Amino acid sequence: MDLNIRTLRHNTMFWGFFQNMEVKYINYISKTLRIKKVHVSKSSVNYNIFRLVSRSATPEKNYILPLGWMEKFISNHFYEFIFNYDRYSSKFEKNAITAHEDKTHSDYLCAIRYYLNFFYSTFKHHDISQVIFNNPPHQGMDHVIYFLAEEMGLDINILYQTIIPNRFFCYKKKSDFGYYEKFITYTNAGDYSFERKFEKKLFYMEKGDTSSLFVVKGIVRKIGLYSRKIRKLIKKFKNKNDFEKLIDHRKKKLRSKIVYNSHSRFYLKHSKVAESIDINLDEKFVYFPLHYQPELTTSALGGLYNDQLLAIENLSQVLPDNWMIYVKENPKQGHYMREKSFYERLSKVKSAKLVSKNISTYDLLKSCKIVATISGTVGWESLSGGKPVVIFGMAWYRNFTGCFKYTHDIDLASISEQQVNYDVLQNEVNEFSNSCNKGIISTAYTKLFNDYNVNMNNTYLLNFFDKLTRVEM
Repeated sequence: MDLNIRTLRHNTMFWGFFQNMEVKYINYISKTLRIKKVHVSKSSVNYNIFRLVSRSATPEKNYILPLGWMEKFISNHFYEFIFNYDRYSSKFEKNAITAHEDKTHSDYLCAIRYYLNFFYSTFKHHDISQVIFNNPPHQGMDHVIYFLAEEMGLDINILYQTIIPNRFFCYKKKSDFGYYEKFITYTNAGDYSFERKFEKKLFYMEKGDTSSLFVVKGIVRKIGLYSRKIRKLIKKFKNKNDFEKLIDHRKKKLRSKIVYNSHSRFYLKHSKVAESIDINLDEKFVYFPLHYQPELTTSALGGLYNDQLLAIENLSQVLPDNWMIYVKENPKQGHYMREKSFYERLSKVKSAKLVSKNISTYDLLKSCKIVATISGTVGWESLSGGKPVVIFGMAWYRNFTGCFKYTHDIDLASISEQQVNYDVLQNEVNEFSNSCNKGIISTAYTKLFNDYNVNMNNTYLLNFFDKLTRVEM
């Protein structure tokens, strides 16, 4: 790569890449490759995610949205927008000052119009020709960005970090997720040999440090944070209006906490009551572990099955005689999307039992006839352990042998009798891995790669983005 030769590059909008490590490598890459960029992130000033949630950000220049685009978005994407945008509600965001509260249908429409206008104006003002997402769109406003990019004919690229260490993939269309023959590959990651067993070490399922020293350090950090905030606020006091804005600010945050804590108390009380103690691992059952929500594995990759109860209800109608569905809650799940109505609706599925969180997921995996999931890692655990899986959404392993897409006429009994062919699966895993690019784009996944090195990772990513951001002549 000769950086002395001026290369024609896209003007690029980066969506996501929110963590410090990610901001640093985006800045490094953009400076090194001389990319003209707009980065929507937590640290940005003009394109700050929190200002966008509160709808207080304004574009540098306003452009008129073309006729019919608002109607087209509403017709095709309204459902997925409200499902994803709700992650910013006060029910989920305990400390989000900018969290929106329970909104009406009309307000959602106003939010959509705001984001369509804001991002269309931004694209036009900065002559954006390329958009790069660090994950599949799953936050509401990123669906708006994706929609506009399609309508304007921009170069769209969606990245996704895999649980296979030091590998991420890149694809163009949302519907292509997991179809590795359609991946964009610039830095081939090579083969990957998987362990033929169910058990996996998943960093995102590990419990946090609860030691006294860790707790004390956390308190000290919070005291320091609040003292810095107070000093900043005092400096901002110029007149009565500033003080009134602060009071309104604090009231909104207090309301958000009250709503959050109220729902949290209900969940802690009622989720355990709903669990069944009548569990028999010797009976025939489908294991259905619930996804943590809200998260992209359901909100972006689940489609209509973001409603996990719909998947369970449909599954119950195609169960062979005398089979059950063992449903297990995600250990990290909170009250969000687990209202009273959730448990009432689940209780009406007579073939489903909500099992205790204390039962080992691997005991359930080994004992079940089939695993069913929207798009979760449990499907990969099942396949690597030799057991078939039924998926309702778009899983990264969707093209692997032993993985079956749910249909209303699916034959679960027949599928349960099949065994995963390890040789075929290994070849498919190698094809998948070779379609991925080297490197880590998501901070959390550095934990999966023991040999992680910042400089080496920056080199991998620089080579990848150098090719990705070039304008093809």
